[in-house]
Amino acid sequence: MFYASFRSPIGRNEITFFNTKEERDAWVNFQDSFSAMDKEAKDFMFPRRALSTEYARRRIRRALHKKIVPDTFNDNQNWWILGGVA
Repeated sequence: MFYASFRSPIGRNEITFFNTKEERDAWVNFQDSFSAMDKEAKDFMFPRRALSTEYARRRIRRALHKKIVPDTFNDNQNWWILGGVA
């Protein structure tokens, strides 16, 4: 798995994950299918960042409540929604 999130503070409780590094990097660089609908997506969307596997797994492990949900716009993307970090 390859992980990413929005930059702080928005991305603190949401981590998205992909099967390939290419998919993750495309999302981080606003080249995913949703961002491609608008050439100026970078100008109005929240900044994004890649996460290391170790950091993402540690955040997920420490969350008291967690749930996986599919992304609304990108078929190849899912999100860990995290609540309450121990």
